Amino acid sequence: MTTTTPADQHVRDRVVRDLDTSVFLEAGAGAGKTSVIVARVVNLVSCGVPLSEIVAITFTEKAAGELRDRIRLELSAAGLNEALPDVDGAAIQTIHAFCAGILREHALAAGLHPDYRVLDQLQADLRFAQSWRTWLWGAAAQDEDVQRPLQRALELGLTLDQLQHATDQLSRHRDLAGDYDATTSDDQDRRSEAQRERDLTLLQLMPPLRQLLDDDAAQRRRDGLLTYDDLLVETRDLLARSQGVRAAVRQRTRTLLIDEFQDTDPLQAQIALLIAADPDTDDWTAATPGPGRLVLAGDPKQSIYRFRRADIDVYEQVRDLFLASPETASVERLTVNFRARPSLSRWHNRVLPQVLQPDPTYPRAQARWESSTPYRAESPAGSAAVAVIPARRSFDRAPEAREAEARLLANLIAHIRLPDAQLGQLPDGADSSRSPQYREIAVLVRTRTAVDLYTSALDRAGIPYHFDSGQDFYQLPEIRNVAQLLAVLDDPSNESAVAALLKSPLWSASDVELLQWRTAPDESRLADWSERIDQMRSETRMMNLPELIDHVLRASGLLESQAVDPSASRMRQRQANLRMLVQRAASFADEHGSALRPFVRWLTQRGARHLPESESATTEADDDAVRILTIHQAKGLEFPIVILPKLQDGVFAGTDFIVDRANDRLEFSILTGRHGSAPFRTPGYEAALLRDRAYADAEARRMLYVAATRARDWLILPDYPADSMRSRESFHTVLEDASPGWPTAEAEQSTLVLSPRTFDAAPRMQPAVRSVDFDALRSQWAAWHSEAQAAGTRSFDARTPSMPAPGEAEESPQHHPADGGINPLDVGSAIHESLELADFADLALTQQRCARACARHDVPVAIIWPHVERALQTDLLQRAARADTILRELPLTTISRDDDHTTIMNGIADLVFRENERWVLVDYKSDVEIDSQRRQKYTRQLQQYALMLQRAGIEIDEAYLLLTTSGTAVELALNEDARP
Repeated sequence: MTTTTPADQHVRDRVVRDLDTSVFLEAGAGAGKTSVIVARVVNLVSCGVPLSEIVAITFTEKAAGELRDRIRLELSAAGLNEALPDVDGAAIQTIHAFCAGILREHALAAGLHPDYRVLDQLQADLRFAQSWRTWLWGAAAQDEDVQRPLQRALELGLTLDQLQHATDQLSRHRDLAGDYDATTSDDQDRRSEAQRERDLTLLQLMPPLRQLLDDDAAQRRRDGLLTYDDLLVETRDLLARSQGVRAAVRQRTRTLLIDEFQDTDPLQAQIALLIAADPDTDDWTAATPGPGRLVLAGDPKQSIYRFRRADIDVYEQVRDLFLASPETASVERLTVNFRARPSLSRWHNRVLPQVLQPDPTYPRAQARWESSTPYRAESPAGSAAVAVIPARRSFDRAPEAREAEARLLANLIAHIRLPDAQLGQLPDGADSSRSPQYREIAVLVRTRTAVDLYTSALDRAGIPYHFDSGQDFYQLPEIRNVAQLLAVLDDPSNESAVAALLKSPLWSASDVELLQWRTAPDESRLADWSERIDQMRSETRMMNLPELIDHVLRASGLLESQAVDPSASRMRQRQANLRMLVQRAASFADEHGSALRPFVRWLTQRGARHLPESESATTEADDDAVRILTIHQAKGLEFPIVILPKLQDGVFAGTDFIVDRANDRLEFSILTGRHGSAPFRTPGYEAALLRDRAYADAEARRMLYVAATRARDWLILPDYPADSMRSRESFHTVLEDASPGWPTAEAEQSTLVLSPRTFDAAPRMQPAVRSVDFDALRSQWAAWHSEAQAAGTRSFDARTPSMPAPGEAEESPQHHPADGGINPLDVGSAIHESLELADFADLALTQQRCARACARHDVPVAIIWPHVERALQTDLLQRAARADTILRELPLTTISRDDDHTTIMNGIADLVFRENERWVLVDYKSDVEIDSQRRQKYTRQLQQYALMLQRAGIEIDEAYLLLTTSGTAVELALNEDARP
């Protein structure tokens, strides 16, 4: 029974009133920990502590703004009006902003220019890329100790792009300074020779790469530039080495409060403890939180940001420091849940502890479970708060299951809003209830995979929704269209930008129309495009940048064109994104000026580098639309009704870059992408991977906790599994382990199990009708694209010259007796690559290259080298060695059309060389023997190669099969009958 006083009110009072004790505050979902933090701030102010001596750190700028508003409201409610003018200037900010302030105040002690500039992510990435190129073609090219392992790594298949990406990851974790030692490898005896060579080569590259990062960081300091990562590293290092700086920061910081501490970067935890320690120390692991100096609030069960460097081990380590300091600090726990109604809270307490089972090998990987006590009264009907909707039948494949679930989702949402909905009504006051609105329904997904199926179903049902697609803002189609238009306005002679613009929705030109425009511009539909561009250039000549962007959006019709989309939700989202671009232009102009060309370059680079930035928010509190969010997006939010579809999505994703704080290293593995190739790995990667998988599994289970605890009144679990996904670890399997048979009433008595038929008769809303002449648009579109549409009706197929003729059976590759049962495809690949790399005049060098090719394909050199040696000794390859032109592994493509059918032929010619003005074609074969049927097949293959080369301008005079098994060259007549 709910009382007016929460069961844990004594804990809340202690945290708010005991201002001389530092507090580590743990609170489950819906416990109101942020309210407690705000109340402590208000009490500090009421006791005479100025806001200027209070620092409140939040996870994002948005959260900082919300916290600032709540503090302002509570100060006003408490009558502390004299403190209100100080709210806007108070240190209620992100950790990066806080660190930037410390470094500016102590720039000389930090070795920084006082007016240093913080690079945004794009600027930091571009600068790093330049530093990488300078190092690669400068210091690395001149240092033999770098050249040797770098050349060896490239020979073994590592690409420069992969090495640059790994170095970039090291730079993002440059606080990890541990050494890499080959003796630390945990699988010395199990590694193959090829694996050991790759690992050793990578290990030899690590010292110069680390030196590159140290030199680059030092150069940034000299240039007065810092990245976001630098802000944390430089602040931590400054505090750790300077007692004077620690004392100065501590003197002006009476209390430091950090919300969502479970998501905190370990560097942030170190900074907080160095500031709050009493007595003073430069070792954060030995810090004692000073009296009332530090308040940390979080919920380890909601720690789901490992990809942003959140570390649950650090969370527990800091908690232990508070437990070890009872004289000045305490660990408190809020247990009352203000969010979920009692029946839902009971389900949480019964099922979720089983979901969050600790790993026996890594007990700290999983958060401790603490049951919650509901505060709310039960709904009038008193019905179950968890509904399961099992599918009527089984599905073979995931797309089929998702399409069925998407239809259910639309029917379900339409049914929920009916007065007689079987799920019941939402509580509305003490004794009344009502039908829910759309905005009170949230659909949460683990990943965005196939979400378009669900949004399409909602569109068809006329249900309004808001969905942030998660696509990079600068990669969105409407933003790319603006970038293309601005690029042409800036430089009409840029032909690639012109082509992209003409193919965009603004002109929707087909390839045929582009050709017509280039050959006969006056007769083309595109004849007036240049005039329109000139007109826009003239109109915007005297405008500042944001005015220019706004005018271009309207004059070009881009803003209005978004209304053509039949989905009102997508239309509003795209228009909001375009308006958001005007805001980005204004911000850019404030820092870089109003010239168009720099903005075009900036916009293009952001799109090319896929920098993450969310779409513009279109759903406000008064918008009645269903919310579709990822679980990460939903963290910190709550909704009366939460639906969790796609329960079979895989959840336990691994990573190639693993933080190993025990050894202070970043362990990683790089796959080269070559068939059969072993990866490049750091010495401790295998051991770190075992631990990382356990921690990734634990975090995935916490994501289910976060999703389930977003609901206030109803949690709905559709169960539409597919047989093809049953073996995957997912929320479905996690729930099955926690509550066997959970989709049935027998397994979960308090769960309402509903048939999908319950929702089949739900009414549909008609999509909103907008004043657009669709008939005119359709006619215009058909006229513009009639020829392109006709071309698109042709059927086509893709073939290779080695494919069997129609009606001919596919032959299995032959094993050579000496191959020892090794896959003949691997043998053939190794032979072809060795001959591709061979120096026909240098047998020793060719043997070295053959050994490397064998290592890449994990085939013994003893099997491959005899093939290569026999081939090199043939008269045919001796002729090739003397040829004036040699072409190896030559890719060929031809396209042929026959009535309504198109055939695309792709192939690779092994060797083509020119000798005395005559061209010779050679194809390598490892067959044991060539019978008549194979001869016909190979003749047909070489005839096709010869035809493809002829179309490329090379007339083949001779064609051979070079049999590497026997060292025999078989000449094929290109005009002989190759029919079977």
